[in-house]
Amino acid sequence: MSLLIVVAIAGLVIALLFFRRAYRRYKETQNSFRSRISLLEGKIDLLECRLGSLESKLTAKFNFLNRDLNPLISDFRIKQMQEARREMLGEVGAISYRSRSVIFLNNSYYHFFYLAQALRRRGWDAISVSYEDPINGSNANFYHGEDYNLYSSNHQLMTSQIEELFENAKQRFQLLHFAGDGLMSFFPEHYLSDQPPDIMEWKRMGKKVAYTISGCSSAVSQTSVTLWSSMDPGKNFCSNCPWQDIPTVCSDQKNLHWGRKIDQFCDVIFAETYPALDYLDSPKVYFEPTTMCLDPNFWNSDLPIPDAFKVERQVGELIVYHAVGNYELRTKQGRNAKGTSYVFEVIEQLKAEGMPVRLIFAKDMKNSEVRYLQLQSDVIVDQLYAGRYGANAREGMMLGKPVICYINSYHVNPSRRALSLDECPLVSATPETLYDVLKDLLLDENKRKQLGRLGKDYALKWHSADLCAERYEMVYDALMQGNLEQYIAINKVT
Repeated sequence: MSLLIVVAIAGLVIALLFFRRAYRRYKETQNSFRSRISLLEGKIDLLECRLGSLESKLTAKFNFLNRDLNPLISDFRIKQMQEARREMLGEVGAISYRSRSVIFLNNSYYHFFYLAQALRRRGWDAISVSYEDPINGSNANFYHGEDYNLYSSNHQLMTSQIEELFENAKQRFQLLHFAGDGLMSFFPEHYLSDQPPDIMEWKRMGKKVAYTISGCSSAVSQTSVTLWSSMDPGKNFCSNCPWQDIPTVCSDQKNLHWGRKIDQFCDVIFAETYPALDYLDSPKVYFEPTTMCLDPNFWNSDLPIPDAFKVERQVGELIVYHAVGNYELRTKQGRNAKGTSYVFEVIEQLKAEGMPVRLIFAKDMKNSEVRYLQLQSDVIVDQLYAGRYGANAREGMMLGKPVICYINSYHVNPSRRALSLDECPLVSATPETLYDVLKDLLLDENKRKQLGRLGKDYALKWHSADLCAERYEMVYDALMQGNLEQYIAINKVT
């Protein structure tokens, strides 16, 4: 009997031990499952949170303007959101935005608008943003649009939209690229600050800042421009500019103060062929045409001319085109930086000699419309003083027209110069030589055609949006990899 009791107790103990071990395994498995479920739930929560954040940010991009977007842009944003969803659903964790990203702030004519489009075609996350009144703004005629326009007559609404933009930009973009002298900030109230708080925050986050110059006063003193222009004997660009004596527009103090600011905060500066003067004589300045780009489809030499812009001409009549934007503002007593008075004078002289020539002078026209006049001209005259070419010359070359434009071939620092100028087919002329140069072109149709072809090739290579985007990408990659100065130093251009 006692033996049976012992056996029974032993069996019970063994059963209890077995049950305990099984229960322990069960609890361990249960805890493991719970841990995994908890981890999975956490990841799902993170996924949902980030997805919601992404959707809210993209929705804000659609809606913070309180206006309808261009259908093409809207379609692009929808596709981008769908791609972002797929990326995130395939990778539990942080959202992986496109590896290259830039926000272009303020309009640089139409350049940023087309450059952002070209970068998107290369897979970038790139947008252009403007704060200016797109209808009645003082520069509206020069613009072709932007991806986002935050202008509002309601100051409170506009400020709210800018704040939303800044918060989104900090999460989304690695590079801020702005245009406009004195406009280094997301917030207009910080434009005059020497230490814009938003830019300082941007830099503390490890993000980069880029800047495209606006013209001859961008970070360069009036004295330096005068000295450079005087290297070509007898020339003095500044003495022919009505802004020479308006220090609020141009002065050594104003220009160099701006130069010190961009030198402090900007990681790369695009000089767009301008000479290496003052703060543009820096290892972080890129000189080749890169951001001032054009859409070859928009400036198409086969463009049909609307009836409203057709120029009626006599048989054998030759047409010369010249234009000045904001003519009244930029001209004083017939004097301006383009030498317009000399263009009028030479045309009258040629007409007096019996040449069937007519001048079409454009001012205060929409840039989207002047191409119709440019296209019907035989010769385009850009400027006779500045020493570098501008929008009129770029557009004329893209349209396949011969362009007269004074180019100052002197270099203050030959090691820092735009190599593209060596192949530029512009016909250089000054007020003193314009008569002979223009007469020669008007009398030689074959020469005009040849120069037109060369100009088109040059414009496509150096100013077409897609090739500019390719160069921009190389500069961006060098900057992000910490190799910008070396990249610029060896003149690695295409």
